Amino acid sequence: METEKNVFVVFYAGEKVKGKILKICDAFGANRYPFAEELGKQAQMISEVSGRLAELKTTIDAGLLHRVNLLQNIGTQYEQWNLL
Repeated sequence: METEKNVFVVFYAGEKVKGKILKICDAFGANRYPFAEELGKQAQMISEVSGRLAELKTTIDAGLLHRVNLLQNIGTQYEQWNLL
């Protein structure tokens, strides 16, 4: 099942504007994610997120494979179960 999501990025200067932006995000129930200004921290964050995405993909792929195997097993034994 796919979930449709909208993403927006806001650039701002100043704490007063930041407060207004945070209120708007809260009003819409938007998730906020911190983003570091230093390039080194940005690269580290990108690496961590990429690693988590790879782990999630592996988990999803394993789940799909398990489901396929289970359904194939059920399909081969279905007629036999109905005879019981």
